[in-house]
Amino acid sequence: RAWLDFGGGALGDMACHIMDPVYWALRLNEAPEYTVEVVMQKGRNDETFPIATTIKYQFAARAGMDPVDVYWYDGHWPENGTEVYNRPARPAGIPAHQVLGDDNKNVLFLVGDSGIITTGEYGGKSRLMPDEKMDGYEYPEPSIPRIKNENPYWDWLEACKGVRPACSNFDYSGPLTEMVNFGNLTVTSGKKLKWDNIKGVVTNVKNASEIVSKEYRKGWELPC
Repeated sequence: RAWLDFGGGALGDMACHIMDPVYWALRLNEAPEYTVEVVMQKGRNDETFPIATTIKYQFAARAGMDPVDVYWYDGHWPENGTEVYNRPARPAGIPAHQVLGDDNKNVLFLVGDSGIITTGEYGGKSRLMPDEKMDGYEYPEPSIPRIKNENPYWDWLEACKGVRPACSNFDYSGPLTEMVNFGNLTVTSGKKLKWDNIKGVVTNVKNASEIVSKEYRKGWELPC
């Protein structure tokens, strides 16, 4: 995954899992535009992705939702004989002994005006933080369709047979993957980029097509 010519780095590997709850819950696919920039990177070179990156996404307002910033952190590096992991700072008011995400390592949390929500690497164990906010909390009755036996293969087969669209159908997973890979375009181009989410084009730099795509060898072109 680390080679620029063949992979998508840690972002391309894991963001479709870790960022999915944010993308879905905040309806980021409905944003008419968003900008992406690299805030920090270490170990940049012309062959592989950096060993650590922090990337900032800024999404425009959606129907009934304000603009929102989303940050992605990955990687680690040696420093003074120890490994330093690139993770967001612990939110204010969350005690050190309370666990964020699954294990304080693969962490996702949302900071709002009224509090903090954390969830696991694959969207499980969603809960309010600090832990005391869960005292006496009652989860609402499920209203979103569940995958039969929690089996994605079964979900895909039922979609093939026309039972219903897959839970991660292409109309959702396509834009999500596009958003994730757009973060990598800022890494490889070194530019802050603005994406028109309706037209599917970069709007703030010249020769944007050279950033978004590449010239393929004869016989390996992608059909339009």
